[in-house]
Amino acid sequence: MNLAKWVFAMDKFYRVNKIVKPKKEELKMAEEKYESVMKVLRVKQAELKKVVDQVTALQKDLNDTKE
Repeated sequence: MNLAKWVFAMDKFYRVNKIVKPKKEELKMAEEKYESVMKVLRVKQAELKKVVDQVTALQKDLNDTKE
């Protein structure tokens, strides 16, 4: 009886794995693409922060000059 249960379990695992394995590969590719996009985003955010800091400094300078 135990051997039959094991065989059925292996068959079920095989069938499920046939569905899950391609999805895992798609997930891996999507995560790699996501990480590359996030690297670009982090660079752009750093550039934006520099520009925002410059604008803030110019606004402070303008306010100081007005006073």
